[in-house]
Amino acid sequence: MSNNILKITFGAKILDETNIEDKTYWPYMSIPELYGGPNQLGPPYILIPYFELRNELFDEMTNREIKNIFLSQNKLDTFTDNLVKKKYITTVPTEIDAIKNKILDKNVDFILDLFFKEGSSFYYNIRYVVTKYTLRNIRNKPPIGGSVTPITEVDLQLDLQKYIIDSNRLNIKFGASTLEGKLVDNMNYVPSMSNPQSYSLFPYIRYIPTIKLSKNMFDKELGDDDIKKIFLSSAQLDKFVSQIRDKKKIVPITIDVAIKQGIIYNNIKFLLELFFKKGTNFYVNNTQYVINNYIWDNKLINAPTKYDLRSDIKIELILHKGSELSFIDSTRLNCKQKREGIVNDYYSLVGLERPANKTTNIGEDINESQTVKTKYPGSPYPTNHLKSTLKNKKVRFAQNTKMGGLNKTTKHKNKQLRKPK
Repeated sequence: MSNNILKITFGAKILDETNIEDKTYWPYMSIPELYGGPNQLGPPYILIPYFELRNELFDEMTNREIKNIFLSQNKLDTFTDNLVKKKYITTVPTEIDAIKNKILDKNVDFILDLFFKEGSSFYYNIRYVVTKYTLRNIRNKPPIGGSVTPITEVDLQLDLQKYIIDSNRLNIKFGASTLEGKLVDNMNYVPSMSNPQSYSLFPYIRYIPTIKLSKNMFDKELGDDDIKKIFLSSAQLDKFVSQIRDKKKIVPITIDVAIKQGIIYNNIKFLLELFFKKGTNFYVNNTQYVINNYIWDNKLINAPTKYDLRSDIKIELILHKGSELSFIDSTRLNCKQKREGIVNDYYSLVGLERPANKTTNIGEDINESQTVKTKYPGSPYPTNHLKSTLKNKKVRFAQNTKMGGLNKTTKHKNKQLRKPK
């Protein structure tokens, strides 16, 4: 059957790299596995039929299967015959009719959208992602003496961005404290810290930024460990996403919409509750601990974008050394966390940065009669400031400062915070 040949030249603006110009497009740049790499390039063109292309002609074919049709004359002929048999098309127009009725122009647009649509992979030495394409020029070259297949030549401007491998990953940095004090700060989390035996082959947690996660999405017979592995394995996650989209009929949304709807926050919180749940084992420097609590400030260090879904966060872990967490241990760790919060609140209220070496003495219990004497910034004398007891661990205070020292105090549950006599 007769058809037209589409030849493409292109230039490219590559984000953070040198631009390129006047390159010949080869179909392997869109589907490299078809030809086994640059040594088997195949023809440097795409076939265009003369009947009008539209999405409903391709039923449930994948994007890659549709591309393959226009790279092989035999496949295109077979596809055309099937359309005629199904009466999707009645006759195949001639080249003259296709040009006259603007069918050829429409088909060029269809093919370009198929091969170069936003988000498509593009290979030029390495893998890129197409963020935009612009048709700079098009011209039709008629056959010479009827013996040469008509050719349509187009020149494209591509905007490319380097492809990020496994971009849907959640990068976590953490600090950790125990009753003995600060254990680590700003350490990179790897899944083997949660389970050295089962998770040692997985480099990071993967997540879904555009489908809202909930516990009822998973089979009831799946335990936490089974669910965790879904977010550690790319194959399992891809399978899970496909099943969810089929069952729930979920329509894909953009990253911007996911951020506005709180889906990214929800999904990160879901994963933190899954991997850092209270009572879960955790290993730091080959030493076993138990998680009492985690703290996330709900902020993203790096937020996902349309082409790079990676998200970076920082959390704080409150750990207990050993393999079990008793009620008493948990209570002591909670008290320690609240004492730290009180001191942090003080520095925040008075507008000062807390010194790096200022930490509460969390290795010792504080009894009811014990008074903590602390000299605070802005005050020239010590203050019997925090009468800390296990019964009164939610003390909140505010302090206004003036030149020369402490000016005001506030009451909390009828207990006046006083200057010493």
